[in-house]
Amino acid sequence: MSADIVMPPRTRTRSGSERRVGVEIELASLPIEEACAIVASVVHGHARRKTEYEWIVEGASEGDYRVEVGSSFLKRMGRDGPDGLVESMGEKLASLFAGNITPLEVCCPPIPLSELEVVNRVGVALADGGARGTSDSLLHAFGIHFNPEASSTSPDDLVAVLRAFLLLADWLEKRLQVDVSRRLTTFIEPFPDAYAELVLNRDYAPDQATLIDDYLRHNPTRNRALDVLPLLAHLDEERVMAALDDDHLVKVRPTWHYRLPNSQLGQPGFSVMDDWGSWVVVERLASSAPRLAKWMDEWRRHRSGLGGLLALPSWTSRCQELVRRSSLLTDPSFSYSLSGRRRSW
Repeated sequence: MSADIVMPPRTRTRSGSERRVGVEIELASLPIEEACAIVASVVHGHARRKTEYEWIVEGASEGDYRVEVGSSFLKRMGRDGPDGLVESMGEKLASLFAGNITPLEVCCPPIPLSELEVVNRVGVALADGGARGTSDSLLHAFGIHFNPEASSTSPDDLVAVLRAFLLLADWLEKRLQVDVSRRLTTFIEPFPDAYAELVLNRDYAPDQATLIDDYLRHNPTRNRALDVLPLLAHLDEERVMAALDDDHLVKVRPTWHYRLPNSQLGQPGFSVMDDWGSWVVVERLASSAPRLAKWMDEWRRHRSGLGGLLALPSWTSRCQELVRRSSLLTDPSFSYSLSGRRRSW
């Protein structure tokens, strides 16, 4: 199955290199060795067992893929625990990490934008092999995470993307039909209102240190639908790590960490590229300073109205109208299928 790759406005970094994207697919209902074998067959690599809970696919042209249990405790047990204990626990834990509560994660290497379709082939092959995602169980609070390399790390450009995401977040959550099991967890909590007020103020123009400090003051956690800590740590690791209690969980890299989409494996018409398109909408809004400014003004007028006596529709509804009137979704390749229903971005 092939899928169109929807491209963001900026496909290269400021240094001129093609941007890359890492993707993490959370899944259930497959033993780890079977999932690894499927990935290896798609990317023409070979599977190697590192521990009971960590496998790796080596030899793919784009780099190594990891297939692992989504639990740092189990991975530490596999690496450091007594062999007898690991062996005795293995069978009992098998059903757990096969997907009843703790997902398997397929972690793709950073892949150039122009080659991103390989991730879709991996996802479809896993689904065809029996892997299942969020909607298969109320316990499956699973997602697909995208780690797009930032096109620029200047404060102005980072603030533009943050603003675009803050404006679109509620609309994206509704559009993506984010599962209730995921909304009830802490993993994709919304940004605090106070942070949105700060960043969506037209006068907000921080330097790098202020941008990082403001973010950490309001968001000293990885648990955001858009986790910016890896990117900020890339810019100033010491400053970021000093503010966090779980700094060992932050992976330093020059990427955004977009965590909002469900894992739709097993659903009719499943395509990883569908969810990638939702991130491209954010970058499209961020790329136009005049349009972004108009949206910010509209958001502030809406907030002011809610504080008065006006009976206004929700911001999500207003956002839908703004999206409809904008050119964000004019690309015909912005189409995807969720729950068997054809939609258009």
